[in-house]
Amino acid sequence: MPKEKLTEKLKGQNLLTTNISEFYRKRSKTVILLFLSMFLFLVPPESFGFDIQISGNKEKVESFKENNIEYFSFSEYVEFVGGKLDWKVIGHSITYTLGKNSFEINLGSSYFKLNDTVYNMTYPAKLRNGKLFLCPLTFVPFLDKVTAHQIRYLPGKSSIRVDSDFFNVTDVAVSHKANGMLIE
Repeated sequence: MPKEKLTEKLKGQNLLTTNISEFYRKRSKTVILLFLSMFLFLVPPESFGFDIQISGNKEKVESFKENNIEYFSFSEYVEFVGGKLDWKVIGHSITYTLGKNSFEINLGSSYFKLNDTVYNMTYPAKLRNGKLFLCPLTFVPFLDKVTAHQIRYLPGKSSIRVDSDFFNVTDVAVSHKANGMLIE
């Protein structure tokens, strides 16, 4: 075989080898990028410390951040503060009863029913490890309206503070006496 034909043939094989190696190199980069992007979306939510402050005592509750939104365990909050959680399997709803008031919260929904009125708490209720998690930033104001205590969310400290104020309107009691009315 003449030298010129052999050189042409080798150039063609090198070109083919180069194209195949470039193909696999590009393909491996694509596969690596695919795995990295999957890893970023599958990273578990960040856990952090969250406190419930009741009468000067601090209680730790489970919490996490998802998409830079804080969530706290409302199930654990109810254990410390009181009330009753009723879990309904059908419909995935949870009813929180506190005195005469009732919250009906649907998992995965940002809407809830307080007594007979529907409200939007912006961020959906989450279920994690068998516990109900809510965003304190948007849910605590609704909770504050129906309790005798003053409930405040302190975002910088990642805590909820439950205070009993002496001048809270829900602390007023009126009773009839023999010579008039007693207002406490």
